[in-house]
Amino acid sequence: MLALLAVAGCASAGPAPGSAASAAATTSSPPPSWAAALGPDVEVVGPLTGAPAADTPAAAVLGYIHQLAAPNPAGACLYMTPANQANCQSGMAQDQTGYASYSSLGIGYTAIYGDLALVVTTHAHLCVAKSCIPDNSNPAVDLDSGKSFVTLFGEAVNPNTDPPGLIPCIRGDGGIWYLDFSE
Repeated sequence: MLALLAVAGCASAGPAPGSAASAAATTSSPPPSWAAALGPDVEVVGPLTGAPAADTPAAAVLGYIHQLAAPNPAGACLYMTPANQANCQSGMAQDQTGYASYSSLGIGYTAIYGDLALVVTTHAHLCVAKSCIPDNSNPAVDLDSGKSFVTLFGEAVNPNTDPPGLIPCIRGDGGIWYLDFSE
């Protein structure tokens, strides 16, 4: 999935501060049993509810995918790291028809370790750049694999490994979260 999202021309970023509504997330109490394997300082946040925004990693991912499906998909570039936004916008300039489609999209669990995060997407019929991504209804996909956060993050940003449904994010200046396919 990550490779397909990266092919869409965007790598990581978020909208300008205050440009989108806040999103609410539900924190699991107690954390799921699989959370301990991620590491001692990893915060696990439950599935996202609310509107897309860049104030959480999960909201940035949701905003990114929604923008890819919008009439002007270049808006997704705002959810990429600032260093990648110009390349994304030039790559999207020739396609103004919507770059993604889906019949169902949600955010599962999010694991946060300092300024890094992994976000699980749940989706049905999600297609990006004319390639469809296998459906996922497991809100903990790959986070529940028994691997550490550091291992999973390394796999998520590596284009040669593609955990289905895990999207890496990084916190930037001002606390804004961006998608991070920087490798």
